[in-house]
Amino acid sequence: EYKPLDADTKRGLPHKSFRRSYAYAVMDEMSTSKMYAKLVSTKAGFLRANSVESVTVMLPHSTVSDNLNYVSIYNFVAAQAYEEHKITRHILPPEATMLELGRLSNFNVDRCWFPDAPHTHVYFASAKQQALDTRLFVRALHSRAPALERDEAVENLRSLCTSEMAVTLATLEQAIGDSRYQITESNHLFFRSTSPLCLALDEAIAIVRGLLPTHQAKFASLKATELELVLPLWDPTTPKVDLPATSPTIARVICRLGPSVRIDTFEEVCLDDGSLGLRQIRPAQSTRGASSEPPVALEPYPLLSVIDQKRLKCQKLSTTYCYDYIHLFDIALAAAWERAAAADPSLSAPSEKVVATELAL
Repeated sequence: EYKPLDADTKRGLPHKSFRRSYAYAVMDEMSTSKMYAKLVSTKAGFLRANSVESVTVMLPHSTVSDNLNYVSIYNFVAAQAYEEHKITRHILPPEATMLELGRLSNFNVDRCWFPDAPHTHVYFASAKQQALDTRLFVRALHSRAPALERDEAVENLRSLCTSEMAVTLATLEQAIGDSRYQITESNHLFFRSTSPLCLALDEAIAIVRGLLPTHQAKFASLKATELELVLPLWDPTTPKVDLPATSPTIARVICRLGPSVRIDTFEEVCLDDGSLGLRQIRPAQSTRGASSEPPVALEPYPLLSVIDQKRLKCQKLSTTYCYDYIHLFDIALAAAWERAAAADPSLSAPSEKVVATELAL
């Protein structure tokens, strides 16, 4: 005799708990991708005839049957015979462009998926030509309404550098602990603000510089060695009514997080061939774009230098690369001079604090 299961029995069934698990979601999305790839491939001739470059499938998930509340996104591109472009799974094509995923071309990339943080995208990358160079690239879009007022812009940027940074670091920590991926030697963080901020560049840099120390311990423990921020900035002297019709300046702030903090700022420009370029902005410049240096192309992320490779080998041996001591001495002396100048204003630090001579043995 058939008897329907009561609610308590249903909740106790193994398949029910598995259905609500992350493991099921991973398995389920693989089968879903194959199913839609097969469907799209049957229409490939029609799609090519009509110059369709890509097909995107969006599938919302209901929390009634799945605790993981997210939207599955699958992109099938003509350049790959309408096979799924797996690196952009769960990402809309315009967002993939803003995340600059093409700059990972020097690496073999495996996308890590964490549905608890749908707006934070993690990629495990191993360099194609350097066995030592393994990284996690963590990329996020900061989506807010355009900030037409300075106070609103400051709040948006502070939110990016505090609450959203905390979510991103938590996702990075989750990826580091994932047994599917090997240990990485360095990790890269990337944020892009999708809407303009009415804020001066100097003030934006000051906010970023002021908030970095709050995450410094986490950066070190998670081996986050570089932070990249892309900020569209409106000139705060522009009248508010004219801002919506004004193109913002795209500033790119690159923060080296270890072994010491260094912040470099660039302005995005269009090169003669139509590609995107970067012109560095020196700290002494009072206005954006005043640099006379020629812009350089925005290229894929470079692999580790010879020095970086030697430094990593030393770290694996629990020691310090010898040439790093010079920089450490310089930092220590700079701090000592700052303390001395604070106690005695008549003192001024020399421009060159450490002189090193290499002896070839």
